[in-house]
Amino acid sequence: MDDATINYFAELELPFGADAETVTSAYRKLSKIHHPDLNAGNEVSAERMKRINAAYTVLGDNVKRAVYIRSYGRGNSALIDAGAAKQAREREARQNSERSSRRLKARSAMEQYFSAIRDGDYDRAYSNISDYDKQYVTIQSFREWRQSVRRLFTLKEFTARHSEDVAKLKLRAGLSAEGMKFTVSITEQNRATLETDRYPVTKHCIYEKSEWRVLLGYRDLNEIARVFESLSEQHESDEMQRFWESYCADNNRQLGIPSKAGFMKAAVIEEYRAKRFKQPLVVARISLGHYRDNAENDTKVERIAASLKKAVRLIDICGYIGNGEFAVLLVGLKSNKIRNVITRLKTALADDVELDWSQWSETRGVETLMRCRIGEMKE
Repeated sequence: MDDATINYFAELELPFGADAETVTSAYRKLSKIHHPDLNAGNEVSAERMKRINAAYTVLGDNVKRAVYIRSYGRGNSALIDAGAAKQAREREARQNSERSSRRLKARSAMEQYFSAIRDGDYDRAYSNISDYDKQYVTIQSFREWRQSVRRLFTLKEFTARHSEDVAKLKLRAGLSAEGMKFTVSITEQNRATLETDRYPVTKHCIYEKSEWRVLLGYRDLNEIARVFESLSEQHESDEMQRFWESYCADNNRQLGIPSKAGFMKAAVIEEYRAKRFKQPLVVARISLGHYRDNAENDTKVERIAASLKKAVRLIDICGYIGNGEFAVLLVGLKSNKIRNVITRLKTALADDVELDWSQWSETRGVETLMRCRIGEMKE
């Protein structure tokens, strides 16, 4: 029997050129159907099993398989192309199915976390956060934090929507994880005023120990919880209200990033670390140029904020300064990586924005650089 005249892949009900793993899987599947022990006296199955064995004898051996593909392929280029195309389609379909399944599992983890928060089951919520977070956040401080927040605000509804797959989500220097970014729309009620507010937050899930967990990213949660815990009962409501007002002042809730005040507070902390640990720091400024307060520019500002949140790393800090201008603090970025990251930022942003940057130094701090005009920061 001339191997070059028989399509052994077809005998195994496979597209031409299927990989070795697929060949073995198909052989085992067909053997279970046509094996003589399961089809005693059935000549059709016996003949079919002979052809299956003959095909696997060739395709199950890497050397024989390579020789066969070259030999058979000389006069069957169209079949080979069709087989390759079919394999590519099947591979893409498998990848899409796997990707969809992973997204559903990550969203389920996010929804379980927020459901537990809404129900006041903080032990269950804590079990859904990452082990990375648990290095910094104890279950006791997590409970105290959530209980303190609940005294002022009640989570009423939430909706989690997948935003982006992140192949390597940087957690800290030298440590990253596969992650997914979600936009969670929160509806909560102020318990003092009974007013309801709705706003979006960006949250991440990371894949660790074969399952998806919610990433808090709050290293200072213990301190926050202690502050709440120390408030006396008679002043608790007023103090929490002031805390909330301070939070709103430090964050642009519409854009989901810090305001100028919040950015500068974070910059003070990073400057201290830069001085103490000799950690490199880069300040980037982004501007719409001739900004006017109108609906068109508001849309542009929202688009830039969304692009920045996708482009920067988890450890970086971006904030909206106002009047169409943003600032980004790139933390711990080595000199040979700066231009690559800046190029990535430029690529992520619209063509009509201006971008300037400078390395931080003790003589040119963040506050000094923020006073410079775009184009005068001196890279």
